[in-house]
Amino acid sequence: MKDDFYEKLKLLLDFVEQESKKPPENESYAALVWNKGYRNAMIKVRDYIWKLFN
Repeated sequence: MKDDFYEKLKLLLDFVEQESKKPPENESYAALVWNKGYRNAMIKVRDYIWKLFN
């Protein structure tokens, strides 16, 4: 049970990491600004989850 939880947590953190590294789908200024904010939010979520379990 505990291993299953940590596997799911690892999957979630991997998803967050991958999402934070995705390039914007177009190069408009609004997309670049939104993507930067989204990337920063994903990194903060990842860091928060790690702090909860460490």
